[in-house]
Amino acid sequence: GVVGALAGAQRRRPQGRRAAAAVALRAVAVGDRVSWKGKAGTVKYVGATQFATGEWVGLEMDADGGSHDGTVFGEEYFTCAPGKGAFALPSQLTPVGGAAIA
Repeated sequence: GVVGALAGAQRRRPQGRRAAAAVALRAVAVGDRVSWKGKAGTVKYVGATQFATGEWVGLEMDADGGSHDGTVFGEEYFTCAPGKGAFALPSQLTPVGGAAIA
């Protein structure tokens, strides 16, 4: 009946979330093409930083949209043209032509 169908749907939902999470947790890597705030860029750095806790992704933006050249507070994480460098959390990125990043 309806109750059985609802119970079955509830049992299936967590599996779907786990499958989606497995796709979403694809690691971002140096060289990946991503979109951040609607602007395209290339991953130049992935890892810890001195300016904030957690894992950060350093980007070289295709066009203006960055705020530095890969050096933040005197620490060089990567190099790019001035005004093209940015840092973002992995969850803020959308891959260009790939699976979601978390």
